[in-house]
Amino acid sequence: MVGHLHRLFVILALITALLFNLTGLLSYNLFPKTAQVPMLQLVASKLSGDVLLEGMGTVIPYLTHTVQASSKQKKPPLTDRLIQSVTGLMPGDPLSLFGKELPGILAYEQAAQRKEWNDHELAMRMESAAPVQSVAASVTPAVPKQPEQSAPTDQKEQAASTKETKEQAREVLVYNTHNRESWLNVTSPLPDTLSVDHKTKNISLVSKRLAELLNDRGIKAEFLNRDIYQELLDQNKSYPYSYAQSLKAITAAAEKNRKLHYFFDLHRDDSPRERTTATIKGKTYARMMIVIGKGNPNYKENLKIANELTELLNKKYPGITRGVDDKGENEGNGEYNQHVSSGSLLIEVGGTGNTLEECYQTVEAFADIFAEYFWQAERA
Repeated sequence: MVGHLHRLFVILALITALLFNLTGLLSYNLFPKTAQVPMLQLVASKLSGDVLLEGMGTVIPYLTHTVQASSKQKKPPLTDRLIQSVTGLMPGDPLSLFGKELPGILAYEQAAQRKEWNDHELAMRMESAAPVQSVAASVTPAVPKQPEQSAPTDQKEQAASTKETKEQAREVLVYNTHNRESWLNVTSPLPDTLSVDHKTKNISLVSKRLAELLNDRGIKAEFLNRDIYQELLDQNKSYPYSYAQSLKAITAAAEKNRKLHYFFDLHRDDSPRERTTATIKGKTYARMMIVIGKGNPNYKENLKIANELTELLNKKYPGITRGVDDKGENEGNGEYNQHVSSGSLLIEVGGTGNTLEECYQTVEAFADIFAEYFWQAERA
């Protein structure tokens, strides 16, 4: 009897091996190799960075301890999140299957979920910027101080004419999530990350300048002078938590000043100079681009403002913008803290090859256009 079972097991094993070999040969001959690559790319493009990182972490545990901090909150199994990334369906969650078919359900669910976001979940929504390990201390040519400029006469008159309504107007907060982004004429890229960052000569100077220009035009604007990067270091948190940290800052500012409606988060892009520079009527500008995240309930309102401002800018300063980039949740942060207001914009001003002066030129043009847009909206 034992011998009979042994022979039966051997026969079944041989049949199984034969079927595997035949299946492999048929697949190899029926499907060309070139067709395999797009399929892999398609599947990989649907996987979130979180899922890919954890999958790699099963082989290289060091990744999950250094690139991304662990969360105290229990996560769904990796296989469930893999299925969700590829199909959009979460096993065991009927809402993922029926939510899109029932109007209003997903909006309610997202609003409820947003109240429960913790630091880790917010970090997962941040754009994939390279972590900065240190700040370069050396400075090549010093950045000349921007000369003081007074507002043109017509702008002063406009500010005076709106003095009575100024107290009732909505206000602006200008801030920087990646506040140490700098330029190549200021500092050299860090050898380990190639990040172009500086502790003091960075994009925060551009934000400060924009707030001053808006105030000159009669618009109450506040510059939120927070070193988000240093705050992360002080809390022993990594760079991916930048948006979670800046959200705390702007939320506190909004609670303190209920009139804040417009939130401008200024960044510096990594694109080369030839793509981020425009010469208009003899002046050199750092081209700007507005980024809107689709992963928030204010997406349509934010996008509308971005498109209107971009159209006005290109009419008066042809070529000064690179357009509007609306990103989904799988294309970066996907949210960019823009749920705080329907007037939230992420503004990329120039790239690493631009200069502080060129960025100043750009935000002055933006201030002119935004002032026109702002006062028209206030009087509507």
